[in-house]
Amino acid sequence: MSPRSATLPLSLLLTCALFFAGIVPAMQAVPTEGDAYLEGRALAEAGQVEEAINLWIGEKARLSLQGEADFRIGVAAIELITREQLSRLYPLASAFYFWGLETSDIGRFHPYIADELERLRPIMSETLYAELSVELQQRSTGVLTGIRGFFVQLDPVLSTSLNERLIEHWERIAYARKHFTRNSTTIYDTDDRGLIYVRYGPADRIERGSFSMNVNDILHFVGEMINQQENERARDPSSGFGDAPSSLTSFIQDEIFKDNLAKLITENVLTQRISDRYEVWVYENRQWPGRRNVTFMFGVNAQSRAFGLQGSPEDFIPLSAFRERRMRVGDFNFNVGPIIQLSFYKDLRFVDDTFMDIYYDYYDRLMSDQSVIQESSYTHLLYRYADELAAIRNLAPQMSSEFDTFASIPLETRQFRFMDENGAPLELVLVYSEPHARILNDFNAFRPHGNGTEPEYHLRHSVSTYTDTWQLIDRTHDFPLVWFDRFGPDGRLLPGSSAFLVRPQNGTGTFQLSATLFNETYAAQPELASAASAGFRQVPRHILAESGRVLELLSAQNPVTANRPGFSDIVMGYLHDELTQQEQEIPFQDDVIPFYVPAQQAIPEGFDLDLFFEVYGLDLMPRPENSNTLTYRLRYQVEGERPRGALRRLFARGSAGTQATVLELETTQSRGSHLISIDTSGYQPGRYLLSISLLDEADSIIADRQLTFEVLAN
Repeated sequence: MSPRSATLPLSLLLTCALFFAGIVPAMQAVPTEGDAYLEGRALAEAGQVEEAINLWIGEKARLSLQGEADFRIGVAAIELITREQLSRLYPLASAFYFWGLETSDIGRFHPYIADELERLRPIMSETLYAELSVELQQRSTGVLTGIRGFFVQLDPVLSTSLNERLIEHWERIAYARKHFTRNSTTIYDTDDRGLIYVRYGPADRIERGSFSMNVNDILHFVGEMINQQENERARDPSSGFGDAPSSLTSFIQDEIFKDNLAKLITENVLTQRISDRYEVWVYENRQWPGRRNVTFMFGVNAQSRAFGLQGSPEDFIPLSAFRERRMRVGDFNFNVGPIIQLSFYKDLRFVDDTFMDIYYDYYDRLMSDQSVIQESSYTHLLYRYADELAAIRNLAPQMSSEFDTFASIPLETRQFRFMDENGAPLELVLVYSEPHARILNDFNAFRPHGNGTEPEYHLRHSVSTYTDTWQLIDRTHDFPLVWFDRFGPDGRLLPGSSAFLVRPQNGTGTFQLSATLFNETYAAQPELASAASAGFRQVPRHILAESGRVLELLSAQNPVTANRPGFSDIVMGYLHDELTQQEQEIPFQDDVIPFYVPAQQAIPEGFDLDLFFEVYGLDLMPRPENSNTLTYRLRYQVEGERPRGALRRLFARGSAGTQATVLELETTQSRGSHLISIDTSGYQPGRYLLSISLLDEADSIIADRQLTFEVLAN
């Protein structure tokens, strides 16, 4: 079958994309003959882009039915779609790429995977790159899992059907291949500018120019150096030009001599063959570590004569310029290299403050230290400033994205370890986010264009569950309320809060949290979205902000167990008098935790301290013979930072500064759930230590659990 017989009209391309997203019914796949990857590449090179994409759509459907994938097609499809800027097909491009990573035939696709790993190296940590290189050498599918996980974790907006950071990466590659073609020295078939562009995107400023080597500047520098050396003569006559002038005539002759000497040295400087054209990319400080902007300099290297990324202006100067010279007249030593350096930094001083600081520092050194012009000091000066520029660059992150500045939402979690009814690990994860500032910002932008329409805000918390190979297997959502009139114990507005029960299981690799803020009015009325403000590329305007991070489960590393008596973690909080009972209840298995759990371990002054916890392994404790009933004892006590007389009066068992009591309980089960409320009316604001202990009949501690909490002043 010829390639053309598998093509579809362009009007059907979007339908095909939606089919692969599971939105429209599937069409029967038509198998292709030969190598669909090569046939599609040939079509694309001939300008038949639609035909190439549709051929690969058909091949993807055919291989998917067989549980197979073609890594080459996955990469080629996203490369072609982004190169042609077919933005409406970006979800399809993202799906193609991740589908290609599902192949198990590492041997067949080894060279293509190796190329892709090299394309990712500039934006990937060296540690991860090294790990995936080993996986690739061992022909392990772990290399594809690592690539998938890398981009899943970079996805800035989980709410969309594409991975925006992946698309941005390939858009940058396409742009670099089109615009940075002085040579082909990078994995992207571009010059070095392409590598920096892929890593950081467009620079905030680009300065292009030529090093001027201005005659008057050089004469000034050289004249100052000669005067400085002459001043050294008084301390070391052997370094000067002879005896001091004894008359006016001698003084004039001496000045003429120095003037001629300066001209000779300047002429020598100007005859040096330098690479004068430069291009400097400046990335403004984007809250990167350090206070400096990050600069990258491009030009022709004076030694290799090749265009590329240069470490510092010194790379534009031939090393021969730093060979120490001696003038036959006056027995004067000089070195043109530092003079050229100074001239270069003067030309660059208005490009960035770093170059300006270096220029003035260098000028002071050159004019005050005779040794600067000696060859031995060249290495120090060269690497001092080259290393300084490199250090600033090294403080920058491995990569930068447009989505780094996408509006985020402050996000916190609290996690508690339990066991389910089968004794398997179970974790209660409480998610807190603060979208209030984002809502106010959008509301102020919305009002002038709303035409009486009210914005409709929704906050969504999600937990996404991935397999060990980063395949999405589940995503759970909750839509918490956001209050602007209710406050927590610290006096701040209550955050939106959600509770998730997460079960670590074999084959489950990663859990990812996200908080997303929507204004659904923008989705219903797109004209309002464009009038209010422009959103980020590829992000629907109704998505106002999103934050996400990987959830590290406490139970995965250190679960509670039932093979010995012990406790779950302790959930603490208080009854919030501004919330209804339903608003503050936390779903927990078949029941609820009936109190508000704040993001911080604190309660307001005068409120009771409410606790929920479970005890496990009770069947392992001694019990009377021939009895199904077990009696066990729980002691809970609170120790404060200072003695509290009221507590000493209330609790006879408590020592100074301690509230303690013992509960005696009976059970026929191996576990028990406990809800305890502690009166804190006598507590002063401050920090306290709560201890809960499981006791035997002799009051010996079998197991215990502690937590620190704070009472906050109202």
